[in-house]
Amino acid sequence: MSLAELLSTLSERDVRLDALPGGGLRFRAPAGAMTEALADDIRRHRAEIRAMLADGEWFCPLSVDQLRLWMLDRLHGTSPGLCIGGGFRLATAIDEQRLRDAVRAVALRQPALRARVVSQHGSPVLAVGPRAAVRPETLPVRTVPVDPRLPPDALSDLIAAQVSRPFDLATGPLYRVCRLVLGEADHVLVLAVHHVVADNHSISVLAEALAAAYARGAGRVPATGQQSVDQNDQNDQESHLAAWAARARRAAEGRRQPDSRRRLALLDVAPRLPAPAATTQAPPPWQAGSREIVLSGERHAAWYAARQLCAATTLTYCLALTALAVAVAGGPSDLLIGTPDVGRESDREWGTIGCFNTTMLLRVRTDTSASVQKLIRGVAQELGEAQRVRYVPYEALVGQRASSASGGFVLWVATYDEPDAPVASGLGVQPVDVAAASTRHDLRVAVFRGSRSTSVTVTYRLATVAAPFADSVARALEQLFARPPRPTDPVAAVLTSIRSLVADRQSGETMSMRQDEELLAAIRARRRAGDRPGALAVEVRRPAPAGWAPAVVEAKLSGVDLDRWVEDQLDSVRGLLTDHHAVLLRGFAGDAAALGRVVARVGGDELVDYVNRSTPRSRVEGRIFTSTEYPSDQHIRLHSEQSYATTWPLVLGFRCETPAREGGQTPLARTADVARSLPPDLVERFDAGGLVYERWFQPHLDLPWQEVFQTDSREEVARYCAGEGIAARWHDGDILQTVQTAQATLRDPRTAAARWFNQVHLFHPSALPEAVRAAVDRSGRYARNVTLGDGTPIPDVDVEAIRQAYERNATQFDWVAGDVLIVDNLAVAHGRRPFTGPRKVLVAMAGTGTVPEAGRP
Repeated sequence: MSLAELLSTLSERDVRLDALPGGGLRFRAPAGAMTEALADDIRRHRAEIRAMLADGEWFCPLSVDQLRLWMLDRLHGTSPGLCIGGGFRLATAIDEQRLRDAVRAVALRQPALRARVVSQHGSPVLAVGPRAAVRPETLPVRTVPVDPRLPPDALSDLIAAQVSRPFDLATGPLYRVCRLVLGEADHVLVLAVHHVVADNHSISVLAEALAAAYARGAGRVPATGQQSVDQNDQNDQESHLAAWAARARRAAEGRRQPDSRRRLALLDVAPRLPAPAATTQAPPPWQAGSREIVLSGERHAAWYAARQLCAATTLTYCLALTALAVAVAGGPSDLLIGTPDVGRESDREWGTIGCFNTTMLLRVRTDTSASVQKLIRGVAQELGEAQRVRYVPYEALVGQRASSASGGFVLWVATYDEPDAPVASGLGVQPVDVAAASTRHDLRVAVFRGSRSTSVTVTYRLATVAAPFADSVARALEQLFARPPRPTDPVAAVLTSIRSLVADRQSGETMSMRQDEELLAAIRARRRAGDRPGALAVEVRRPAPAGWAPAVVEAKLSGVDLDRWVEDQLDSVRGLLTDHHAVLLRGFAGDAAALGRVVARVGGDELVDYVNRSTPRSRVEGRIFTSTEYPSDQHIRLHSEQSYATTWPLVLGFRCETPAREGGQTPLARTADVARSLPPDLVERFDAGGLVYERWFQPHLDLPWQEVFQTDSREEVARYCAGEGIAARWHDGDILQTVQTAQATLRDPRTAAARWFNQVHLFHPSALPEAVRAAVDRSGRYARNVTLGDGTPIPDVDVEAIRQAYERNATQFDWVAGDVLIVDNLAVAHGRRPFTGPRKVLVAMAGTGTVPEAGRP
């Protein structure tokens, strides 16, 4: 395998390498993580690995998108459209040396800030420089005094000029930090990075890292090249970046042949936007005009509530509104729209600076005979298709029909969560606009969504798009966001209405937006009634990039009805569950019945009963149960619900009725993380033939068969077992023996990573107390037992490794009365800590998964 692929594998298996005197390497790894084949690859790349460990230069391939950006830079030079920028105004005194130390500390930690693009064997590659080369005197940090009386527009132009200064890809560095000094306690910190090594999210990562390093400030980085941050952490960052590059290149190479179905769907559309009138002196190719719309207060709430009413994501909704706006302005009704896919697949990648983006291409048709809801559904379907082939270069699908002359897109739509200001002790921080008047797309619509306001920026290339057309698009978007259409509105009627409003505005109406009083009044009335309070009533907290945890949605107003809120926000809740695999809903009003309705709604299916049980539970009402009723001093190991079977629930819901006085948490662990933590040879052995679970239902030992199968009829047990592929045999004394083969792992449908999905550590005899195990050994009739698929007993040491893997990856929180936790059963395992005092947690389950659906390897 290549060096990049090797680094990826070592990182996944938690293998650490150290250089030894004399040219050797020493590894530290979990048991079973190092294989002979892996050792051979390490020997093959020993010189390169030693160069990395010795702080030498190393290389990794460019992704398809990076190659495209490199080519644009070669053709046109570093244009403003290839610079990613961010800025923050600081209301405090700034220590110049402390700032430079912070920049150096971040550059030592983040490989992208030491990268440049060089030619290797005739092809461009990313070259990551040694940390020793990050010397204080070479840091790209500059200070520019500014007249504090400078008008805001002039200050904005100055900031844009700092972002737009060109980079040299071959020499680097490909980032810079500029401090504009307006006063002793008034500064603007401008950050800029070349797009080939960073995406928009990277600016937030850089800002947070600088703020944290500046706050640490007392310990400065030595100028000799010694490292002030943890070596393992730096190696992890470097292997992580190389792993990303390898994955992106492999995905692109593997899917380079265009998907024929997708190509046919995009074949007959070649949109061009209205062009400017011919002039004797054409504007520079990157020069752009821009219009900005700001929505705050009830106007912000209005469009957001309308989006929720359409059950659409922010991107889907904004794509649909953009298509309507282009049609209002007289543009084509059949569009090819480019939009970025964030490309970050793991929690660690969210904390890494890099160009992770891939490009998706959608065809959006504005059918005047359809409703708004049908338009939105069509956009959502297109997004799914575009996601499926996102690694195929768009030129392979449509040639240059979607491209602008400057290498961007004819039409580009992107949505962003408004970044928070970086948090640093003693700094008064306020984000500032750093948008430069340039773009590589003919027409770019960017929607920045914050918690209290939304801004929409329409930017267009002066050389390729007529200014009156772009202005009409901006005005149409202004009206569409201020007067959002309802799902049932006909598209034709919406276009007619918005054209009229835009015409009124162009004939001299003021720039203040007219509000849809009827819609806003209805929203206010629903809020007063406690019905569908929407996003303003809750706070959504996503886990930090450093580690996994459930997403948290907390009601900030009392009395927010859980059932109604989830119904209204179903698209958002499902999105959180898809992204984070577990969602904690806190502070909502509800009861046991509401838990059942919410789980069924999120799972998209009816609640399932608890048959083929393995633990004691009580039915509360309908198909809602208590959680496992084991004694409070016992620790229930993390596990995936009913993963000992070939069918299982897809979505679990837990509701805390009474939290324990102490302990009683529900630990969680992602099953993909557990699989990665296990020795690879163990996973391979378990996967080879699956697992065989054997149960003996005997009097006074574990659960009786009547409770497990929820019937007193042997005939019903026989029918159930036959349907589930369980071999059942009756013995004297009403003793039942069952044998079932099931999976050891499943595959993540999005990343193909293995998920550890079984209950070996719960069924294995080592889970029994020693005295009980010794007694049962004599008869061989374990209440529960598990072997490999060929009948080979599983060693105790393997089971202990599994238990430790769960614990290493576990996270937990303290229950609060009324909490509801929604869990993706395939992606996340759960358990229970011992506790004192009363504790009551309810459980509901929805949907049914099977091996073919879940992806048996």
